Parts: sequence; structure tokens; C-alpha cells
Amino acid sequence: ALPICGAGGYAPYGSPPGLAAHARVGNGGGGGLPGTYGGSPDGVMGSPDGVGARNLARRGFGADPVLAQELLSKKTAAATLQKQMLDAQMEEVRARKAREKEEERRQEEAEALAIAHALEQARREEEERKRAQAQREKEELDALYREQEEAMRRKVARAHAAAAEEAEEAIPVEIFSPKKRLVRTPQHARFGIATPRESTEELARDLARLSAEASPVPSPARQSAQAPRFF
Repeated sequence: ALPICGAGGYAPYGSPPGLAAHARVGNGGGGGLPGTYGGSPDGVMGSPDGVGARNLARRGFGADPVLAQELLSKKTAAATLQKQMLDAQMEEVRARKAREKEEERRQEEAEALAIAHALEQARREEEERKRAQAQREKEELDALYREQEEAMRRKVARAHAAAAEEAEEAIPVEIFSPKKRLVRTPQHARFGIATPRESTEELARDLARLSAEASPVPSPARQSAQAPRFF
């Protein structure tokens, strides 16, 4: 006869009553009531007679069907809860990654906007600088043109004044032709240069006047009037 198996083991590997710890090394599985039903430490797995082989023990013959159902429900609930917890963790990880990705996208957009704003500001500053430089160059050129124009006006005015003065100081010196009169100005007299003035009528009048002054020919009446009288 088989000895009473402690905690559901069978004879070769079971344990005496009261030593349930040793029953767990047997092929039958421990946890059942001594001498009645074998099983696993939780009273679910094992063989009905306590001497089942390892295959029967793993197949799940329980000592108490109601308890086995409750434990199975608990295990199912625990597995479901664990799965839900894992799903929640995975969902949290996915949500965190999505938030990180969204934050990175927003940061990249902000950096791109900042760069675009900086480039636009630099472009505006460059355009303003070029516009100011062009305005300064235009003002400088206008001032230079005004100075040159004023200098030219002063030069022309001095030339006109000198020409007028020379015309007033012109002195006729010699006549070589009835159509041309040589007029010597102070400048011409200084360098010995004679300048012709062409004016037919004026030259004709000057020629007649100068000829009369140079060699006056008295008329017979005037000669008789100027002749000495002897009494």
C-alpha cells in the first residue's frame, strides 16, 4: 500500500504528513489535502488521487472545481488587469512620444519663424542702409553740382566784367583798311597784339573822322579868311 502522501505527492517523491514543503518536489504537485487529493500548492493543479503523473498534474485537475473556477477567474482578472495596465503604459508611452514629437515640431516651427523674421529684419535694414547711402550720395552730388555751377557762374561773370572793361578801355591805334579797324586794348597793348573789329558803317565813319583830324584840308573861303591882311 502507498503511504499517505503529505500535501498531495505520491510515494516515491511525496512527503510524510506535516512536511508539505517536501511534497513540492514530487511529480504530483503539492497543496492538496493529505491522503485525499493531490494538487499544486494553490490546490488547483494536480491529480485527483494524489498519485498522478506530471502530465496529469500540469493538465489542471483540481481538488475543488468551485475553488478552481474562482481561482481561474481571479487569474483571468489578474491577467486582464495586467494587460490593461500594460496597454495603459503603452498608451502613456505613445502619448508621451506624441507630445515630445509635437513639442519638437513646434520648436522647429518657432526656430524657423525666428530665422525668417531675422532674415526679413536684416533685409529691411540692408535696404534702409542702401536707401540712406543713395540719398547721401545724391545730396553730395547735388551739392557738388551746385558748387560747380556757382563757380562757373562766377567765372562767366568775371569774364563778362573783364570783357566789358576791356571794351570800355579799347583805344584805336592804326587803320590799315577802310573795312577793318585795329583796336588795341590795354592787354593787347601790353603784348603788342592788334584785334580787328569788323563793322563797315562804323569803320567808314571812323575812317572819315580820323582822316579829317589827321590831315585837315581848309576850304578856299577858310584859307582866305585865315590869310593875313596887310594894310
